[in-house]
Amino acid sequence: MKNLSFVVLIMIFLGISNPEREAHINTLKNELFKDQTHSEDMVEAIGQGFARVLGGNLLGLLLEGAEYRDYLCFSLLVIERKGDDSLLTMGVLGQVIVLFDKDKTSK
Repeated sequence: MKNLSFVVLIMIFLGISNPEREAHINTLKNELFKDQTHSEDMVEAIGQGFARVLGGNLLGLLLEGAEYRDYLCFSLLVIERKGDDSLLTMGVLGQVIVLFDKDKTSK
């Protein structure tokens, strides 16, 4: 009976700490834009800011079609691509892990 109680407590903890859809999307956006450098040149900095806003909005539109799957103990953000499901992120214990390789995607 102790083992069952322990398992139930773990399941409850995992369920409570499971990240929401917005956490998945924010982590994905941060991962995609983290390599942008900040320029000292004013014109270049304005251009980078503009590109980030447009890119963020475009990414937001693309991610509207992404499906958030909540499995109680963990969650996934999945997008259908060419008839296949592609995992974008996985959330567990309040953390979101990016699962796709950004370098392969940009090529």
